[in-house]
Amino acid sequence: MAELKILRRCFACIAFVFALVFIAMLPAIIQSPFPHATATFHADPAGILLIVMREMILIMPPAMALVNGIAWWMVRKSRPSARRWAMASSSLFLVFSVPFYVADVVIMQYQLAGAVGIIGVFLSSMIFSGLGITGLAYLTRCEALAPATVAVRHF
Repeated sequence: MAELKILRRCFACIAFVFALVFIAMLPAIIQSPFPHATATFHADPAGILLIVMREMILIMPPAMALVNGIAWWMVRKSRPSARRWAMASSSLFLVFSVPFYVADVVIMQYQLAGAVGIIGVFLSSMIFSGLGITGLAYLTRCEALAPATVAVRHF
């Protein structure tokens, strides 16, 4: 039962944090132009990959907030779909870590930042992927999120 309480609090905190991140990023999302064909635009695979990763970084916070909020609600109400929403949340952490790994490679390749920037982005990607792997490892157990059995004593 304590596991469910911790899990509920984690989902609620993560949903709140990512909602705040989305609100803080909203001006950047509105002002950032989508790349379009210009004289300096080259549609090489690496450039397209970087565009996709940038868009993922901009779009993932509201998705993370929404899915974690739904997972929190489902776990709180002990719904049968709680385990699926919790696994979706953990899977999103793995998806969210991918742009950070790509960004780290690009930062190192083009020397866009020093060691502190490289380590910071790498740690972010490790934290996100670690949360995803830990969540999926916990939730793949059959008894995860199952209601605790109550022992009935007969006198």
